[in-house]
Amino acid sequence: VWSLIQNNQLDSEKLKEIRKASPLGRILVAGLSNSRHGREVMKDSIEEAASQVIHELERFLTPLGVIANVAPLLGLLG
Repeated sequence: VWSLIQNNQLDSEKLKEIRKASPLGRILVAGLSNSRHGREVMKDSIEEAASQVIHELERFLTPLGVIANVAPLLGLLG
């Protein structure tokens, strides 16, 4: 991303690719797309995108915790 910015190759297609690549990409694109509006707007958009990404990532955390708790018991009884 940094090399794209330095070489002025960052366009809307590249931003879409970065957004689809990972959750961190969604956060980066939120900041980059609002960078022209000033620091506060960019900071707010990053925080909003991060809260959405965190919510989506925490969605599967409970089942994963259950699996982690049950796995040693299955090994003990298996």
